[in-house]
Amino acid sequence: MKALGFLSPDGQPTARYHEYRNEAQARQIMAQALKDAYSDLFVLRSTPAESDRPILEGKFKSTHNVNDRLAKLMASTFYALLALADLDAAAPGILAATGADPE
Repeated sequence: MKALGFLSPDGQPTARYHEYRNEAQARQIMAQALKDAYSDLFVLRSTPAESDRPILEGKFKSTHNVNDRLAKLMASTFYALLALADLDAAAPGILAATGADPE
């Protein structure tokens, strides 16, 4: 939860968590949280598919120095969260938060 930005370092819910609880924007917020927390995976594949699982497991193994079993569990967690995300939609407030011009 902390890596996704839903909890602060001291365990308190963040604005992102409260935004995620709004069902109208939950999938977009999860997408941005995943892109932030797993940015290195999105460099490998901008839209990871189930067929990319071996590549992502390999990335988990090399980055975190874990065995095959733990890499599979980490990939399973990632894919479970990915199912809750809409990678094609920009998260609301992202442009305002970054100061980017939407046009």
